[in-house]
Amino acid sequence: MDEDIKTKKIRVEFFQSKDSLGWILIHFYAEDKHHQPNASCAFPPFKDLVKLIEDILFGSLPASFRLDEEGYIKKISALPYSDPYQFEFVIGTLGERRFFDGLFYKKQFVEEFYGKYVAFVANDYEKDKWSRVESENLSQINLDRIRMGLEK
Repeated sequence: MDEDIKTKKIRVEFFQSKDSLGWILIHFYAEDKHHQPNASCAFPPFKDLVKLIEDILFGSLPASFRLDEEGYIKKISALPYSDPYQFEFVIGTLGERRFFDGLFYKKQFVEEFYGKYVAFVANDYEKDKWSRVESENLSQINLDRIRMGLEK
């Protein structure tokens, strides 16, 4: 991450693809940056993504996981920063290429993710268009640790 990058506010959006079954688009915005990882039900990333958010909230950094866009692999990482209230978020390749990065406040990032994920699952998520495998039902992913951590 460049040294001149300042702390940013994150905005997250989730969209279920209307054109094809089994895809959920995850948009990350931070000021002038935007990146859209595509989640495939063939390689569902949401349990790993929720675990990453828990790791951010509870300071278990560095943390990362691989998101498989059906053949194109992205690495999503949360890295420690000298200020314990902040972290570096990176979406890139398994090599050195970065599509999206920035310095964020942990609480704002987690609150944004949690709020948008809960709203998406409650209002826009269509399980039958995502996966018919019950274990991959997004409404069944346990968010209790995040919710309780945010209530502290």
